Amino acid sequence: MESIKKRQPELMNFLSSKAAHMHVPISGTFELTARCNLNCRMCYVRLSDEQVKRIGRERTEKEWLTLAEEARKAGMLFLLLTGGEPFMLPHFKSLYTELSKMGFIISINSNGTLIDEKCVEWLAKNPPSRMSVTLYGGNDETYRNLCRNSGMFDRVVNALRLLREADILVRATMTLTPYNVDDCKKVHEICQGIDVPLHMASYVFPPLRRDKDSAGIAQRLSAEEAGYYSVVAERVRFGDEGFLATARYRLNKSDEKQISDDDCQKEEKHPLFCRAGKSGFWIDWQGVMTPCGMMNYPAAKPFEEGFMTAWKKIVEGTEKLYMPSKCVSCSLRRACPICGAGVYCETGQFGVVPEYACRMAEATLKATQEAYDEIMSTQNK
Repeated sequence: MESIKKRQPELMNFLSSKAAHMHVPISGTFELTARCNLNCRMCYVRLSDEQVKRIGRERTEKEWLTLAEEARKAGMLFLLLTGGEPFMLPHFKSLYTELSKMGFIISINSNGTLIDEKCVEWLAKNPPSRMSVTLYGGNDETYRNLCRNSGMFDRVVNALRLLREADILVRATMTLTPYNVDDCKKVHEICQGIDVPLHMASYVFPPLRRDKDSAGIAQRLSAEEAGYYSVVAERVRFGDEGFLATARYRLNKSDEKQISDDDCQKEEKHPLFCRAGKSGFWIDWQGVMTPCGMMNYPAAKPFEEGFMTAWKKIVEGTEKLYMPSKCVSCSLRRACPICGAGVYCETGQFGVVPEYACRMAEATLKATQEAYDEIMSTQNK
C-alpha cells in the first residue's frame, strides 16, 4: 500500500487517461457537507447550519455507503472526501472506515481546525492516500480577516505537524486573495519548518454554483495581481533554480513540459480540457452529481435514479460542452489557469472567452519574463 501511495499521482494520471476514453468513472468526489466552522470570503459552498436546514438535508452515512458500492461496481477507484469541513460530521469516522473497507484509494480535504492528537492517532491506523489541509495565512490575524474566525491558525499548523509526524501523506494548500497575499513567504517558511509540501494558487473561481448572479465576480485579486502573484508564489515554492524550468517552458525556451502531481492533464482532442465528466464526477452534499465541484450543469440525481443512470447523463451532457475556440489555440495557454469550469464560472456559459483569465495569463507571462530576466542577469554576473 505504501508504494501505491507514493506513486498515486502517476498511477492516477495513467488510469484516468485510459478511463476517460472509455467513460469509466474512476475518480469521484463526495462533498459530504456544506457546513464549515470557517466562513472564508471566497468560498463557493459554505453554508451555516440554519441555511443547510432551510435549503435541504445532508445525505446519511447509509446513503453514501450504498451509493459508493454502486460507484465501485461502475469502476470508481479514487475517492475524495470533502466539504465544507468533513470532520464536522459526527459519522465521518465510521463512514471513512467503511469506505476504506471497500478498497477505495481515499483522499481527504480539510481546513485542519478539527484535527487534533486523537484524530491523528485514529487516522494513522488506517491512513488516507493523501490529505490536503488548507493553510490560509501566516498568523491568526489573517484568519480573522479572511476566514472570519479566531484561534484557528495555531490549530491548523499543529494539525499539519501532527499529520507529518504520524507519517501520513499531507500537503498544505493556500489560495492567494487580497486578505492573505502578503503571507506567502511566511506560510512557505512554516511548511518548510514542519517538512510539509505547499501548493499555492492565485486563481479563484467565482462562486457561480452558490450564486447564479456571481459569474465573473469573486472576492479575489485583480487579474493583473493574480498573474503577478502566481509567479511570486512559484519563486517562493521552488526557488529561483526550480522556477527557471517553469519559466523556460512558459516562455517557449524549452520543449519539455513541466507537469505537477495535480496537473489536470489537459487534452486538446476533447471539447473540455480536463477529465471532468469523462472519468471523474462530483456529488454535492444534497446528492446532485455534476462533472466537477465548480459546475452546476450538467446535473443528475444518483441517489434517486441510480448511479449508472446519473453517470450516463453526466457523460452525455459533458460531450455537448465546448471550450471557446480561441482558448484551444491561444498563445497564452501555457500561462492560463482556465478550464471548462472556469469558463463557465467566469462567463455564466460555455464557449465564451473568459476575459479575466486572459488578462491574468498576460500578467503571468509578463511577470515570468521579468523574473526570468532578473535571475539570468544575476547568474551571469
